[in-house]
Amino acid sequence: MIRPDPRAWLLASLIVVSALYGLAPHRVSDADALSRLAMGRLLSGATYPAAEQSSQPALSLPASDPFTFANPGARFGDPEWLGDLGLYALYTRLGETGLQAGALVIASAGYVLSIGLGLAFGASPASLTAMLLCTLPAAAARVAARNDLHMWWLLPLFAWIAASTAAQPRRFGWLLLLGWLWANLHSSFVLGLPLMAAAIADLPDRRQRLPWIAVGCYPLLPWLGLSGASSYAQLIDHLLGGATYRGLLSEWQSPLSSSGLLAIAPLHLLFVLGALSVWRRRREASWLQIAMFAGASALAYGSRRFLPLTAALMVPVIAVHVSRLGSGGRLVQRRTLSAIAVIVAGIYVALGLRSVNHRVVASVFGRPETPERAARFIAAHARAGSRLANVFNDGPWLLWFSAPRVRHYLDPRNNLGAPVLAHYIDEVLADPTSFEAEAKRLNISLALMRARDPRSASLASYLTNAPNWPLIYWDGYHALHARADREQTLIEHFAYRKVRPQFDLSYLDGRMNDPALERDLKRLEQETPPVAQAIRAYQALVAGDAIRAAAGFEAALPELPESRELLTYWARSLRPR
Repeated sequence: MIRPDPRAWLLASLIVVSALYGLAPHRVSDADALSRLAMGRLLSGATYPAAEQSSQPALSLPASDPFTFANPGARFGDPEWLGDLGLYALYTRLGETGLQAGALVIASAGYVLSIGLGLAFGASPASLTAMLLCTLPAAAARVAARNDLHMWWLLPLFAWIAASTAAQPRRFGWLLLLGWLWANLHSSFVLGLPLMAAAIADLPDRRQRLPWIAVGCYPLLPWLGLSGASSYAQLIDHLLGGATYRGLLSEWQSPLSSSGLLAIAPLHLLFVLGALSVWRRRREASWLQIAMFAGASALAYGSRRFLPLTAALMVPVIAVHVSRLGSGGRLVQRRTLSAIAVIVAGIYVALGLRSVNHRVVASVFGRPETPERAARFIAAHARAGSRLANVFNDGPWLLWFSAPRVRHYLDPRNNLGAPVLAHYIDEVLADPTSFEAEAKRLNISLALMRARDPRSASLASYLTNAPNWPLIYWDGYHALHARADREQTLIEHFAYRKVRPQFDLSYLDGRMNDPALERDLKRLEQETPPVAQAIRAYQALVAGDAIRAAAGFEAALPELPESRELLTYWARSLRPR
């Protein structure tokens, strides 16, 4: 280990962080941020939506999940409690802009520490800069207000301290302190164990007691916070239920299945380059460096969400060996090669920036296709204690806007386990009979369906035509149904009499002058004007007023999900008569 040159460290950091800032989203675009904010609100004891005060004291966790109900026997835990509190505090003080700015600062800190670690290992600033720039197209898109972002800075800092224990074994105590912080920010803290074991293998004298005590105490760290056994319960569930999650969540899938060649190509290049360089310099490589490279390679190839670990763990190791491979050449040649490498990496980043400029990054707040409007309706009108069956990916908005006043079936926190998720996907959504049995077993009184979701298409079709599940809300993207024998008051005030949650509007033929339809349309005009515009346009089309119909469809279509039926009606209105 050597002391990094401050000027080289600063220059490389400025280049990499500037590129990261240009590539990363500047808005909170990841819906999981809403889940983390909801958990932070719970822990802080803050006021919930609809001015309902939490009965849960601050800095404590309830025995059971106050948000979901699909697995009543599951114990509640939050392995990310400290990170959730931090994100919520940041949002309440600085809003959405400040929350995403905080995520950018955390990500930047990770890259700065990776540069420092590489320099401490002996890598050249140019090789570090070039390689880290190449990781940005894959990593920058994942800069989000989520606690897995803490891995970006915790891993290089942990590895740096672990590397220094060969000269100062007392720093294993520092690893315990950092491990405690890590264990309460994210359940990935277990990655510290193999790094500590590798650091012990590098010790000149392995008979010292402190390193072994530190390794023995490390697994107990979650019990020194609020997470406790929930950290390990989540890890075991992720291990055993990996197939279920990979089938549903794209971020769980391997990069090998990705079509984003620009983002994935550096992983392959770094792996081949690293494997060759580590092998050639195997006698010089420490066990810690081997563990860093092997662990990051396995995780990055196993799941897209671990791709940023190439910057945190792989690059500092690869860069030092690549630097040594070229150390025998002349100074002019080395500098020329370094300059070429940085320029090529800069071109690669420029291509990434061009791609970013052609991609619209929308905030999780206020997007019409999200369930935000439906969740606000539920929070405002549903009775406290109602139980809502929901589409899995709508959970974050429900957590933030309507829970725990109204509890929902499950959400992407995966806190209920893979078996519950598999049952939901394979049975409840696929078979209306199974859904009715589940509704009876768990006292479900509301059901929120998402338009064009292939997994819930069968259930959505069933609810559309089921007389015991009348429609009480529809915005074109989400339809809310209420159970007739449990939500009489809600149905009395909000049930649609004629409108159905579908864009095949032929069911309205012969009912255009029905007073009940007019009542439905007036309510739609107040809640979701684009849907009302589309139906009014269809009325005009049927009545032969093609000009008014075309104008109505042209105004409504940009605000509604893509619909073959509406496009057909619009085309009919444009035909010359």
